[in-house]
Amino acid sequence: MPAAWFELPALVRCPALKALAFLLAGLAPAQEPAPNKARAVGRCLAAGTLAPLKGVTVQAGSLPNSYVIKDATTKRTGLEAQTVSTDGEGRFTLDFDAPNNAHMPLTVLASVPGRAPRAGTWSMVRPGDTLDVGDVELSVGFTLRGKVVDPDGAPVAGEGLWVPRVLDTLKLVPGAPDTLRPGSTLSIRVTGLSDEKGEFTFNAPLAAGTWDLALVNPRNRLKEPARLKVDAESAAEPLTIVVDVARAAERKAAGAAGNLSFELTVVEKGTGKPIEDFGVRCDPGRLLLSTDLLLDGHHEGGRVMVDGISSVAHVLQVVPRDPCFARSARVNVRARDGKIAPVRIELDRLQAYAFVVQRDDGTPVGGTTCELCDARGGVVDLKTRFSDESRLPVDLPARGPALVATTRSDDAGRVVLHGQRDTKDLRLRVLGPGHLATVVVVEAAGDAPQRIVVRSGATIEGTVGPAALAALWQPKLDLRPPNSPTSSNPARNAVGIDNEGRFRFENVESGALVVQAVMVVTMHRGTSRQQSPVRLHGTERTVEVGANGKVEVGIDLAAWTPATLEGIVSEAASAKVTGVVVLAGERVTERWLCGAFALDATGRFRIQGLPPGKYRLQWYRDEQATHPLVHADEVEFAPGKTVPHEFHFDKQ
Repeated sequence: MPAAWFELPALVRCPALKALAFLLAGLAPAQEPAPNKARAVGRCLAAGTLAPLKGVTVQAGSLPNSYVIKDATTKRTGLEAQTVSTDGEGRFTLDFDAPNNAHMPLTVLASVPGRAPRAGTWSMVRPGDTLDVGDVELSVGFTLRGKVVDPDGAPVAGEGLWVPRVLDTLKLVPGAPDTLRPGSTLSIRVTGLSDEKGEFTFNAPLAAGTWDLALVNPRNRLKEPARLKVDAESAAEPLTIVVDVARAAERKAAGAAGNLSFELTVVEKGTGKPIEDFGVRCDPGRLLLSTDLLLDGHHEGGRVMVDGISSVAHVLQVVPRDPCFARSARVNVRARDGKIAPVRIELDRLQAYAFVVQRDDGTPVGGTTCELCDARGGVVDLKTRFSDESRLPVDLPARGPALVATTRSDDAGRVVLHGQRDTKDLRLRVLGPGHLATVVVVEAAGDAPQRIVVRSGATIEGTVGPAALAALWQPKLDLRPPNSPTSSNPARNAVGIDNEGRFRFENVESGALVVQAVMVVTMHRGTSRQQSPVRLHGTERTVEVGANGKVEVGIDLAAWTPATLEGIVSEAASAKVTGVVVLAGERVTERWLCGAFALDATGRFRIQGLPPGKYRLQWYRDEQATHPLVHADEVEFAPGKTVPHEFHFDKQ
């Protein structure tokens, strides 16, 4: 049989594998994550030996675009990280809260003392998704330590060191859901901070190799070394990092020639009380485009000297750490007579709103997502953590409604959110899980929390069969209103099927709804890979859902019994043809690619497990070809049928 490089899924390719898969499924049934959770699975191995690593810390959480490792924990925005350790076989299963904003990157980090950490980032992660990261190989790592001194050998305290461009490329295994997209480039930030004796220790091990070294704050100049050679020998001895501390004085002396400084004071608007924990953005131009925070930390009395500012106009913004305060408006900073006058920034205190989420009988609802938004209900995440890059300056006109806070209720159903003081257009959206989504008008803050009553919806459940086809196609079930437009990703909010062939939709709004099976067809050819979510036409079932009831529905996959193609490719005046073929299939409005399949010495190929539909053949004369020859014939495969067909090409 010719070789094939595709997934459709793997169960369709070999009856023996199919039987084995059924056996394994019976021995170790795969459990779905909780309805409000996503899941990461994988195995941690020692690079080189591939020995399982026990006790590796694996974390998952949301963040903007970089990863900071500190004392085996992470500093992140968004949801708190969930953590597990690998077992004796190096395996881990980690259920975690998916980001409230599906576009917010989700990162999985594996770290253990003595080995360089690995991480990967993805967006579009939703409850019910499973990220299979496969085998994560961790290389031996070395933790560097040493001392920061000036050119005379005196210790330099408070100097931040970091290793730029420690990037990672951890990927999902083939066959992952199409809804999961690779996130932005991931930077694992390896840093160290010198203490009062000038001594430092990097916060994470580095793999062997040569790495660039840089200073976090440009107030001083790094003299030596500019690069670090990392191996067992170099890590055994403390490093000596020499910095030129005269640079700050040089920059201040430069004055109007190019580098100015000014005193910044940050206070609470109305009271004048100092705000001491903040960072500063200062960028030339009209908009704040940079994501870098300067002077991020604690500033006694709310005062700090901002230096390294050029004599041209700048835009200043203060970013508080305290979630009770809003970011400052943008402030234009200009030099006059070669100096910048002291700048005073007043920050608005946000209003704290308390809520308690309950059912009609007073039972508290914990773990439900609560969001503040405006009357139109749109969402732009403005979570108030200082490093959340999705939060906008308060005076920057937003294109859509702005969400000012989001969190989940505790076990007692309590929620505290910080938002604007004017409640005229302020709404609270309670999304679930465990109940129907609810939107209420936010009342003025008072002594007692505002009571939010949520209600349960209906349940749709059922069985998908025949069992063999359900195992073969591994579909999910999609729920949509009748006559709704076809989604570009119909499997986005679909639910899975358990080992008994059962599925369940909970807390469904009343009315008419359509339940339909959806599968994912994956094509591999060389290094290219394409996934196509496909609605299984003919499996639709329309149900009428009451306000509170349960509806049972059965989904029949018989119309999608797989077909087989026994094909041969021939070419005029050619005794032998080589290469691979790819099949482009369609059925009603659905389209997909299947392939690639290698031709044998006679140009023949056999493809089993094809979804029924109409197909056109694409022939690549060799595996490296970039453009195929497309055959004119359109061949239709009925469910369960075997079709012989010759695809003849004129000589080209």
